Amino acid sequence: MTEEIKDLFEQRRLVKQDQVQYNLVNKQILRRCAKAKEVWLERECQKVELHVSNPRKMFQKNQEDS
Repeated sequence: MTEEIKDLFEQRRLVKQDQVQYNLVNKQILRRCAKAKEVWLERECQKVELHVSNPRKMFQKNQEDS
């Protein structure tokens, strides 16, 4: 989770009384969380692909990350 998303959480809390503004900020949070998850997953896949030629090392790396 990025600092930008954390800032949006705070902004959402502050506009809680204004339903329209709250919904706009909430949609931004959802979009940015989805994007951050996609970036994270891509990085994880790249880590696995680096070790695909050596299954033992790939397994060890997987165990370290868990």
